[in-house]
Amino acid sequence: RFFCPRMRAAVAWLSSVWCVRGWSMPVARVGVVADVQHADKEDGGSDGRRQFYRAAPGKLASAVDAFNEAGVDCVVTLGDAIDGNVDEASTYGDLERVATQFDRLTMPAHHVLGNHCLSVPRESFLARVGMPASYYSAAIAPSWLLVVLDTNDLAVHGWPEDHPNRQLAERYLDSHRGPQMVRWNGGVGDEQLDWLARTLDAADAAGDAVIVAAHHPLFDAAARPSHCAWNWETLADLLVRRPCVKLVLAGHDHVGGYAAKDGLHFLTLQAILEAPEDAYATIHLFPDRLEIHGRGTVTSRVLLARDSSSC
Repeated sequence: RFFCPRMRAAVAWLSSVWCVRGWSMPVARVGVVADVQHADKEDGGSDGRRQFYRAAPGKLASAVDAFNEAGVDCVVTLGDAIDGNVDEASTYGDLERVATQFDRLTMPAHHVLGNHCLSVPRESFLARVGMPASYYSAAIAPSWLLVVLDTNDLAVHGWPEDHPNRQLAERYLDSHRGPQMVRWNGGVGDEQLDWLARTLDAADAAGDAVIVAAHHPLFDAAARPSHCAWNWETLADLLVRRPCVKLVLAGHDHVGGYAAKDGLHFLTLQAILEAPEDAYATIHLFPDRLEIHGRGTVTSRVLLARDSSSC
């Protein structure tokens, strides 16, 4: 009743735009990269593809420049910052070149631990890139939570031979079958699974939306099955049953992939390592959708956010 006729008309027009187009401004923008996998060594090749080890930091620098220029709210890196080299000194040198690029970011960076990151001791990698732990959660926007998993928690790499985690992983590997059950993959242990369930239950109760980030893919239709986490089925089941989860990000499978399971989006990002030029994305977060703006080899997509009431 307080609006003049002209203002009422403007409000009606804006309402019609809302109904047709949905939200027009993102809640936040998130930069994403995967598998830099740098090493100061000659290029490699596998499955008819090429790995540009020495060129990788330059392509990461291009992504960092783009994220800084755009002023994204945060950046997520999906693991395997380094590949591993012939000796410890060389590997630490590789890590320093990549971490120096991460240091240039002018916004918070949230890193995921990859299997190749464990070419240096776990604690050394976490400390250099500033990870608070190997798995953790972080608020990335109002009512949006990022949950970072460690899919090298249950693994034969990254632990001393006499460590209980290594021994548990060896027994798990011996007693399970599937294309993902290879030594360079890994999974999520029971303690982390319990933490994940509690974290997601709290997010559901708070009405938050969640993005989950892992190194190994968590759904075998979103990547080659040989590259998935050891216990991806358990994880996919848990995530699908939590309405708060809107997107699951992963790296590891350099060719990338995408699939949906019961309305939940699983996205595997293409690797910087194998890109001829650029490979990064900016994700625009809206209440009703996620827009993936890919650059270079990364595919652009619009993903409708599943309705919490449908889960």
